[in-house]
Amino acid sequence: MEIQLRPYQEEAIDAFFAALPKHRRQLITLPTGAGKTVVFGTLAKRYYDTVSSGKPILVMAHRTELLEQAEAKLRMVWPDVLTGRVQAERNEQLAQVILASTQTLVAGRSIREPGLIIYDECHHSRAEGALRVLEQFVIKKNKVSNQRIKSVTRE
Repeated sequence: MEIQLRPYQEEAIDAFFAALPKHRRQLITLPTGAGKTVVFGTLAKRYYDTVSSGKPILVMAHRTELLEQAEAKLRMVWPDVLTGRVQAERNEQLAQVILASTQTLVAGRSIREPGLIIYDECHHSRAEGALRVLEQFVIKKNKVSNQRIKSVTRE
């Protein structure tokens, strides 16, 4: 089943890639029901196919339901994607896309360095633990890395 993106979804994805050379951290905001998960699934596939397949893509979320939804939508837009879950006792890191619970990362689980971080419902990123997790990936020994971060949230 191939998903046909809506024009505003295509526009959001194209804007992300157009800004990528100059802006490592980006935010996409869409209203509830506008297909944010489809947008970031499509964006993840395009990023992996055209920018960097050497490192996994990390999808972070604070709820199991969001991780399950992300995995389902990823499979709709990228049927042959290899996904892994890092959550509670699960530690599946040999994947193209790692879906990780923010709480598991806050608790100290380390993961492979991602090439792109997608933070679902990033309005939760201001929580102290979530900020520490993001800092782990973005700041390496007082040097800012080239980590790409794409966040999505609802209006």
